[in-house]
Amino acid sequence: MSESTKKGRRAGVRETARILGWHMRTIQYHEQQGRYKRGPDGKFDVEEVERQIKKYSHSGYNPDAHKESGPGRDSENKSDVITSDISFDEARRLKEIWDGKISQLKYEEQNGTLIKKEEVRKIVFGIFRGLRDGLTALSRDVSVHVAAEDDPVKCERIILDEITGAIDRYINEFNRGI
Repeated sequence: MSESTKKGRRAGVRETARILGWHMRTIQYHEQQGRYKRGPDGKFDVEEVERQIKKYSHSGYNPDAHKESGPGRDSENKSDVITSDISFDEARRLKEIWDGKISQLKYEEQNGTLIKKEEVRKIVFGIFRGLRDGLTALSRDVSVHVAAEDDPVKCERIILDEITGAIDRYINEFNRGI
């Protein structure tokens, strides 16, 4: 976010964290340490929050290292690589990223948008078992019609029509079950 957008801007914890690209816990931690206070309206001066976090951080602190990565961010997500010689700040940054990911997974599970791997396996197994059974039974139904035909083009057309029809019926049955 540009400096002109931050200047004089007042925002709550979530909005301040979003504007600065930091985790909410970072903002809350520094507030608990007394490094800055909320105004009478219960909001922070975004510019002051950024200035105080930089002021109270050690000299080797890189404020951009704590910025969250995600859609719309220029920095690449380095949270997938953990080395044994990382600094405390880097370890804390990684922990915040993974805590956020775990929180998101828990929320999605409670919300019903995330389902367990075993449930997906059962559903997919049922889908493919039904498809397999339907396609193997197809040979019985088609064999009589194909045997009666002499033209290979008509034979192929009969087989393709039956396969397409079986798959369409299966898809319609599956969609009704959902």
